[in-house]
Amino acid sequence: MTSHFQDTAKTEITLLLVEDSQFSREMVVFRLKDRFKRILVATDGLEGLALFNKHAPDIVLSDHMMPGLTGLELSRTIRALGQDTPILLMTSDTTTETLLEAINIGVNRFIPKSFDFEALTRLLDDLTREVVTKRELDRGRLRELELLRDRDNYNWTQQQTARRKERHVVRNDLRNQLIKGPGGQLWGLTVTHAPRDIMCGDAHSVRELFDGRQLIFVMDAMGSGLSASLSALLATSFCNYQVDHLHLWQQFNLQSFLARFQEYLGSILLEEEALSCGFFLVDLAGEKLEFAVFGMPALLVRGVDGSVRKVLSNNAPLSIFSEEVQFDSLSLSEVADLMVMTDGVTDALLESGDTYRDFLLDDYRLVPTLARLQQLFLQQVMGDDLDDFTLLQFQRLAPPPVWQWSCEFCPSPGALEIAIGEFLQELSGRVSLSDELCFELITDLNAALVAFLAHGAGPIRLSASLWCGAGKPLLTAQVADSGSGSRADTLTRAQAGSGLETITHLFDAVFTDVSGGRLILLKTMDV
Repeated sequence: MTSHFQDTAKTEITLLLVEDSQFSREMVVFRLKDRFKRILVATDGLEGLALFNKHAPDIVLSDHMMPGLTGLELSRTIRALGQDTPILLMTSDTTTETLLEAINIGVNRFIPKSFDFEALTRLLDDLTREVVTKRELDRGRLRELELLRDRDNYNWTQQQTARRKERHVVRNDLRNQLIKGPGGQLWGLTVTHAPRDIMCGDAHSVRELFDGRQLIFVMDAMGSGLSASLSALLATSFCNYQVDHLHLWQQFNLQSFLARFQEYLGSILLEEEALSCGFFLVDLAGEKLEFAVFGMPALLVRGVDGSVRKVLSNNAPLSIFSEEVQFDSLSLSEVADLMVMTDGVTDALLESGDTYRDFLLDDYRLVPTLARLQQLFLQQVMGDDLDDFTLLQFQRLAPPPVWQWSCEFCPSPGALEIAIGEFLQELSGRVSLSDELCFELITDLNAALVAFLAHGAGPIRLSASLWCGAGKPLLTAQVADSGSGSRADTLTRAQAGSGLETITHLFDAVFTDVSGGRLILLKTMDV
């Protein structure tokens, strides 16, 4: 896979190097000449801009402190031209003001001077991969447009309507929301839903009940095509309808809910059809999870001490012939997180011919978040043969830490720089931080704090903790506004550069409370 990627990059990608130091230019060109089709070399910012306008390179690698135009000025000019060419900035100026200005301009990556070439090539490989992927997507879109010209427009419109309908039926009341448990304990829920095509047999919903509990259901209609898609959508729609009318019930219980669901299934399923699904009732006040699981992969449960265990399905797949349902429960008092998935994950084929189920448990032990588990999963599986898959993680946001730190400051660029500096100094006393990871943390925290500060006014409390219950440590950062804050939906809709949607790409998971006055960020530490 690596060899093919490097060949593709060498064949297709042009790099513009802007560096006023002759020694640095020669060293960079010598080390990178075999990785790119062509390297354009400029000795200052003005020459770099001229070469950019003339040749439209795929990636810009620029020094910051240069005569004529600095790296930031060059980047600002490129963005003003409406170009989204990836820019990697080399700089010895790591002050918060410089980094914030670079983020606002649209610089994609940073590397501190002096750097090691391994770090530089890793960052350039990331940008090259993004360019190649975007190029392939653009080509794919062109091919799709050509096909669409020959396709019956009515059928295409119906397909898009079906996709919108699916998104409308699937619900997640808790997306990016903090869930409060007893004693101030906070939880969060993350979902990845990846349909292979419009005819998707996977569906899910996450619902907040009238009594403060949470009901999660995940479904995988056995089979494929229209029949499986209809079964999943009808079943999910019925479950949501029940939840929406729970206020008519005097008391909710999972047994009665499932009895109604089974009765409904009898009217929509054919004799040969079955439904793999799981129903999970979360009771944080009672620190208990009640569940009934039907023919799904094992539930993965991690304790706060790092221990991992499987909880097998307690029922066969649901069909019109199913009768008794087995219900079980587990205590959440010592649970760090639990992971639910459909068999599109466990049954995915690897190039070796094995299935991912043989590697799932080791990967789950290694990484503490759904985002990183999904990353490991996609790195190993054969993408062309992927089935629909759904991954859902319910996790404690502050398990017992091995390290914790906090400070409070009034919003200002100087105070922000001091706070992040103190944080990195304290964290480096606990774990070994590379220059690359330090830069990443500075950039990501700055972006998150800028987004947060745009919606609050009072003194800011920044705290962080480290949990080592997985193979890789989990960093939890919390930003709290002692002022009035803002509503979470306002933060979510904020424009690029200051909104929740922007910073979700920087962290494994992002959660906020209803008022918007608190933000929790999760990041797996590659140390």
